[in-house]
Amino acid sequence: VGGSARGLTPVRCRTGRVSRRYTHRMKRRASVSWRRPAGRTRVAAQHRILLAALTLAVLSSSVATAAGPQPGSYDEAVTTFLTMTEGPDAARLIATKLDELATEVRDSGRPLREWFFESARFRGMQLPPNEERVSIFRVLDRRRGPCLELASLYLGLAERLDVQATPVATPRHVFVREAVDGEAVRNVELLEGGRERPDRSYLAQEKAPPDDPRAASLLRPLDPPRFLASLVNNYAVRVRAAGHLPQAESLYQRAIALDPDCQPCLYNYANLLADTGKSRQALDLYDRALALHPWDRDAIRNRSRLGSTRD
Repeated sequence: VGGSARGLTPVRCRTGRVSRRYTHRMKRRASVSWRRPAGRTRVAAQHRILLAALTLAVLSSSVATAAGPQPGSYDEAVTTFLTMTEGPDAARLIATKLDELATEVRDSGRPLREWFFESARFRGMQLPPNEERVSIFRVLDRRRGPCLELASLYLGLAERLDVQATPVATPRHVFVREAVDGEAVRNVELLEGGRERPDRSYLAQEKAPPDDPRAASLLRPLDPPRFLASLVNNYAVRVRAAGHLPQAESLYQRAIALDPDCQPCLYNYANLLADTGKSRQALDLYDRALALHPWDRDAIRNRSRLGSTRD
């Protein structure tokens, strides 16, 4: 089965959808790691050990496979995620930095969207295939990052500045929908310098028939718990790529508990189950994913390869 991991991959933002060919490339790289310079191999090993330790810390908590406390704001969702993955000190540092940036926005007198992309010059980036994760600290430092990390920063600032902004997810991407003058809304494309894009352009990327009434459901506004689910799903993709399958499975379960209709979460978890021989459970999850996105060619292909196989 094509073990394609999908975080949120849009136009150019690969947030957790990785093809099976990518998985094989990762395995090949691991098999010839002795050819790399010793320093690079040592750093890669240390990174994987750290990733495993952080994930095990998540699993030891009581909220590893349950929804747990529901974040009441997007800032709380990001704080919860950072506490899980990088520790409470890191979460506090990011909160402090966002407070400082919010003060800069106020002092500039510019709208958030203009300040974020023109003054601060935040830019989108495609995550390299061999990159397991981009830290939000790195995004703040380099002012470049994937869509979910940029959304985390943008939403944190919006809440501090009383700007009405909501993340919207497609099965492959996240953008922000922002209120204008309290009534009208505009889509803020995080990977294109804040350019406004119509809904139909996102639906076209999903190959959804424009006249099908079900297509509109592919654009899902995310409340804070569902946004946290997207963050956890992306992290699970990185954990799986590092070879920690039990930990990745628990993280997928946590994401689905937070958002049972998270199509990428269902699809990714189905791939993991299929690749570990749990065909019956994988088929059930593929069916759930396809009920939410009937035009998902990857899910259709992977499910058809399993056929009617049962454990």
